Amino acid sequence: PEDAGTLITQLPASTDAVGLVVNPTPNQMEAIRATAAITLWQFHGDETPEQCRRLAGGLPWIKAARIGQSFNFPEFSLQYGDAVGFLLDALVDGYGGSGTAFNWNLIPNTWANVNAHRVVLSGGLNSHNVGEAIARLHPCAVDISSGVEIRKGVKDPALIRQFVDAVRSADQTKPTSHS
Repeated sequence: PEDAGTLITQLPASTDAVGLVVNPTPNQMEAIRATAAITLWQFHGDETPEQCRRLAGGLPWIKAARIGQSFNFPEFSLQYGDAVGFLLDALVDGYGGSGTAFNWNLIPNTWANVNAHRVVLSGGLNSHNVGEAIARLHPCAVDISSGVEIRKGVKDPALIRQFVDAVRSADQTKPTSHS
């Protein structure tokens, strides 16, 4: 949290400082709050809707969902209706960061259209598939990590540029409203 606090002070005022947590305890959340000016929480574990609301402490929050064959999209969006965003990731062992894509066809079109304004697409994205993902699902944001790495934890500036270019290109053809 101390390093995050230092980095956050360098962000432009218009940039959210997202605190990504996995099954945090209240004490862990307090420790983060004490050292980092988080403006948005991302809950990436098995937190219940009530835990998310309570732990967020009045700040906006995103709930990550691990998408598998039996994922119930309508139930999820009802349970976590207070979330400002839904981060959709692959169902894998652990909590994200695997670089594994999930089958986007599992997302019902109607649900995707209704919730596009708060869908953050994650899981196995890279410069080769992000355009298709944006065209298919119209998410409000995409989440990238391993798709721009040359090895675990090491980002490649050229891959980042390629990814950003692919997102910008897809955004230029993205419809402005969903019906």
